[in-house]
Amino acid sequence: MARISLFAHPHVVRERMHQGDWRLEIARDRFSGALACRLQSRDGRAIYRSGAVGFRFDGRRRVTDAVYRIDGGDAHAARDDLPRLIQLGTPIDHGSMIDPTDGVVWVPYDQVAQAHTIAIEPRRGGDVRVFRFGGLVALHDVAVTRGCAPESRFVDK
Repeated sequence: MARISLFAHPHVVRERMHQGDWRLEIARDRFSGALACRLQSRDGRAIYRSGAVGFRFDGRRRVTDAVYRIDGGDAHAARDDLPRLIQLGTPIDHGSMIDPTDGVVWVPYDQVAQAHTIAIEPRRGGDVRVFRFGGLVALHDVAVTRGCAPESRFVDK
């Protein structure tokens, strides 16, 4: 399947929308009909890909021991999600040999779809960062309605 970039090109029509803390960009090549979709938080620190949401931390920070809490619930080790993320085809290994996550903590979408916030501690005893989900589900639904399925149509660049 041909992929297109979300960057400006004379043959690419772009559609942008936002809701709450999230924004959606859809790019369609007028000639080939190829489609690319990017669903990410407004600050660019979180992105949807392959059935999961990735939360970006400083690339130099190792997040292999990350722990998160959804809406103040019980702590959950991110590594426990690895089997499900692999099943979903989530791009969890795009970093180096030392840190394959490249500073991104991935959480399956179905775990956060109805959540309001997620608090992530990327390293035991480290600072906790809170991410908000307002608008994520609505924009994901819009994306799917407008052709951003299968999951391979969601890109990060």
